[in-house]
Amino acid sequence: MKIFIGNIHPEVEEYKLSQIFEEFGTVESLFIKRNCYSNRGSNIGFVEMPDDDAMEAIKNLNETVFHENKLEVCKSKK
Repeated sequence: MKIFIGNIHPEVEEYKLSQIFEEFGTVESLFIKRNCYSNRGSNIGFVEMPDDDAMEAIKNLNETVFHENKLEVCKSKK
């Protein structure tokens, strides 16, 4: 399942974000959209996990604070 992650702090790296999702299962891929000029994060990303792991991650991580920002974590619409 593909999960949308919103409100990511712009200085968070993929490996740090991946670590919190790995607590709930296998992370197949994780991507933070970056500004092509500054290479800073643009506050959104996507993670792919098996369905059961993804549902557990969504349930536990939505609206949690990570690096001073409250994350939005939900099933991706695309």
